[in-house]
Amino acid sequence: MAGNAPKPRTIAVLGSRAVGKSSLTIQFVENHFVDSYYPTIENTFNKVIRYRGQEIAAEIIDTAGQDEHSILNSTHAIGIHGYILPSVPIVLVGKDLALQWHCAWTEASAKHNENITRIFELMISEIEKNLNPNGDEQSSCVVV
Repeated sequence: MAGNAPKPRTIAVLGSRAVGKSSLTIQFVENHFVDSYYPTIENTFNKVIRYRGQEIAAEIIDTAGQDEHSILNSTHAIGIHGYILPSVPIVLVGKDLALQWHCAWTEASAKHNENITRIFELMISEIEKNLNPNGDEQSSCVVV
């Protein structure tokens, strides 16, 4: 067994230009608010998140702002465990799925550091539910 190595999880923060993707990410990772706007090309941040007694190594990709002519970059689609979407219009097509699908959500403010950690905790929770749909938590007991 690998020991106590944190589980790796990759999260992409997507959204239109100037909606606060970088402010949100930097507030979470570095605990400070950046109020000046410099268009992001793309940055990757790493932070270990404690979730249900386990350490999860989060790789957070702060993407460049998307506009109506942007094509989703394949690096933002392959190997990503979850997405955080600031201010993006979304339409879910499929009535049955829409009735069954309960998305996690929260309101937040990077400027006031309100619910920033909650966003990433919810994302990890949704990733873990997706990877472990039966709710099977990994046991700390190992039979050899």
